[in-house]
This record gives sequence, C-alpha cells and structure tokens, in this order.
Amino acid sequence: MALNQNQYDHMISYAQRLGVTTDQLEQWADTYYLDRIKVNVYRDIIGRLQRLEREREMQSAGVPTPEPGVPLATSRQVEYARDLIARRIRSGDDAGYFSTKGLVQDGRIRTDILAHMPRHEISALIDSLRGTY
Repeated sequence: MALNQNQYDHMISYAQRLGVTTDQLEQWADTYYLDRIKVNVYRDIIGRLQRLEREREMQSAGVPTPEPGVPLATSRQVEYARDLIARRIRSGDDAGYFSTKGLVQDGRIRTDILAHMPRHEISALIDSLRGTY
C-alpha cells in the first residue's frame, strides 16, 4: 500500500525539522520517488527520524550515547531514579553532584532518557539523588 498525502507531508516536515535532507530520505528509502514508497518503508523512515530525535535530545540533556554492548539502565533503576527526581522537584532541593538538567522538561520527568542511560551512570545519578556520595 502506498503512502497517502498526509503521511508524505508528515515525513517531509519531520525530516526538515530535524535537518534531514530529501537526499538522505531517498537514500534510506532506496528510491528517488518518496511519494511512491510503501507504508512499511515510511514506518522505517519515521522510526529512524524518531531515533535521531531521541539521540539529539539525549545529547542536549548531557546524556552520552552508550556504546554498543554497554548495559543500559534496568526498569527498576529507571523507576527509582524517576521517584527520586520527583521528590527533589516537590521539595525544591537542588543538592547532589549529578546534574538533572534535561531530565525534566515542561514539568515531565524524561523516563525515555533515563532508560537510555548506561547502568553505571544511572547508579551514580541515584547515589547523588539519595545523597550517598
């Protein structure tokens, strides 16, 4: 099934917002005719754009992109760190040696960024938030 006009417009505007050129999109789709790609190719491209956006958000938040093979945070670590950050927000406390800059955006704790942190880094964050450093 081919794309509809809304899907095509969404893909192009999303790519432009991220600074991805149509040449790059054509390369990802392996065709010069982006308006004729199949829906599954469209989903792959949107997935790539979402990963790119997430990587950039993590970089701007100061969270380094983990190297392949580095174990990522466990779900328990993410939940615990989220709870500790929420407590810090409620109390107004800004102590600790580990910055939470970028981990809270528009009043929302970015669990997606916490989940992509290497295990050893989220452990350091938790220690900092608990004050056990």
